[in-house]
Amino acid sequence: MIKALQTIYKGYSCRSRTEARWMVAFDEAKIEYEYEPQGFDLGDVGCYLPDFYLPQVGMYAEVKGKSFNLKELRKAKALSEESQSSVLLLAGPPVRKAYWAIKPPYFGFIERFEGEEFYADDYDIFEHSEYWLNESRFYCNTGFGGNSFPHPHDCGYMEWESEAVVAARSARFEHGESGATGKLRR
Repeated sequence: MIKALQTIYKGYSCRSRTEARWMVAFDEAKIEYEYEPQGFDLGDVGCYLPDFYLPQVGMYAEVKGKSFNLKELRKAKALSEESQSSVLLLAGPPVRKAYWAIKPPYFGFIERFEGEEFYADDYDIFEHSEYWLNESRFYCNTGFGGNSFPHPHDCGYMEWESEAVVAARSARFEHGESGATGKLRR
């Protein structure tokens, strides 16, 4: 198994560069976050330490280097049920796609993965910032994601259309660099 490189960003010791890149994207998009705020004992599915809590939208967010497996989805489902908060599934580095969130029971569409049902909605977290700034939620139901759960999917935009994604992808962490990208120029 390949081990992710621990990365420092703004004083946080991230478990991977992918997590640090999400911090850069959140900062650029002005999405507030708390990194690994609290762990939970979720009984049968085990202990769980979500990567982020996003207070502006009242959601947890979990980052994985690649796709989520059934065990990870079950933990996100258990956290959502116990906390009555959604858990955003961020697979891979930030891209200009829509991301799924597992929701508390009866608050989303029923999606299936490996024979198991999950309540979920898809969100375009980099579009329509007035939603999370003014309405405390991300832009939901992008309409492009049929049969993609739990994988991020196309939402009709190009990568360069999001300054947050461009900043996250251009952040450098090699040789002790801080990940700072400076102001983007067009």
